[in-house]
Amino acid sequence: MNFLEDTKRRFWRQKAALVGSYTLLIFFLIALYAPFLASSKPIALYYNGEWYFPLFRYYFSSIVFSKGIDLFFNILGALFPLFLLTLKLSKWPRWRVSLMMLTLVTTFFCIFSFFITIDPANDKKLTMQKQIATKELVAAEKEGATSSLPQLSFELHYMNDYAKVNLVLDAYEMKEQHTRLLKALSQDTSTVSPYTLYSMSKQNKKERIEHLQKELQRLPAQDTKTQKVKNTLTYIQDKDHWIQKQMGKITFICMPFIRPLHWQDDA
Repeated sequence: MNFLEDTKRRFWRQKAALVGSYTLLIFFLIALYAPFLASSKPIALYYNGEWYFPLFRYYFSSIVFSKGIDLFFNILGALFPLFLLTLKLSKWPRWRVSLMMLTLVTTFFCIFSFFITIDPANDKKLTMQKQIATKELVAAEKEGATSSLPQLSFELHYMNDYAKVNLVLDAYEMKEQHTRLLKALSQDTSTVSPYTLYSMSKQNKKERIEHLQKELQRLPAQDTKTQKVKNTLTYIQDKDHWIQKQMGKITFICMPFIRPLHWQDDA
């Protein structure tokens, strides 16, 4: 019996060593698949009659997973089953399989960190069309046409499905987080409503609307600036109404299993 085989035999007889090893393995798997345990992106979503899988679409996105270590672990987690399968079926030595795995992870990490930015909400064709349409509207305003921006229908026209989903999800998750905190504090009557992102956003929106309404009262009835203030006020109100209506179209949502928001999202 050689030294390596003797070491393995002794290791498998040590209960403390086995418990420690399995504990480390559990921690490793938790770190590897952390986005499925705690993330602001739903695993699955049924919205407006269609299925969406935001977490999978953004899994290699440096926009959502901005920290390099998070992106690295996501790539490692995606390739880890392939690594185990190759170890099981391949006749290659383990060091060669491990080296191949490390090379693949490093390569994909460099690609998605420095060269390719995944953003399903970004449609270059729609962005270009929006820029052209905006320039045309600005040019028309200079020639005396009535100002029409900002306008919600204009914004929505140049948004793809994932851009709209993200807009609705941001509001939905903030409201859900606010509701959970209120329930947690419901038995403490001395506690004031928590300053969540939802409550602050609602207050800021209210103050913005009041400010615009006061500004309209002091501006002349027919004026370019007056029209822009009116458009801004209408835009804010229309957007809020649209989001509230769209949230009702979410009929199924599967969030990560432990924490539906990343800790940074409502710190």
